[in-house]
Amino acid sequence: MLLFAILLLASSVLAADVSDWKTGDVTGEVVEGRKDFPCYSLSRDNYTCSACIQLHDSCAWCGAPLFDAKKQYARCDNRARLLEHGCPESYIEDPQTVLEVEKDEPLSDKGQVENEDDAVQLKPQEMFVEIRPS
Repeated sequence: MLLFAILLLASSVLAADVSDWKTGDVTGEVVEGRKDFPCYSLSRDNYTCSACIQLHDSCAWCGAPLFDAKKQYARCDNRARLLEHGCPESYIEDPQTVLEVEKDEPLSDKGQVENEDDAVQLKPQEMFVEIRPS
């Protein structure tokens, strides 16, 4: 059973769309969800902004007080659908992951510097990371 779960997880990761990002010499990969993911599968027991944005990386929340007064559309959907259904951009909660290199000095060893404590052996040295809740 565990092997089946691992194979299922691996196949879903391989099937997902992947985008590459590169900042300086730091490289990585962000695995994105499918664009048509139904964010409206959120449980009615926990239908909140927090639960919505944690459900999937493609989900966003419309916090406009009068959005969908006729109860036609879900508040939890992807950004494009919320805009299409009339949610004002300023009311959409859709936090994004941010990775910024703040200090990225070249690598060196103790033979290249006067004081061995000044040797740079890790690259980058400082980063700002803001991760979308999930």
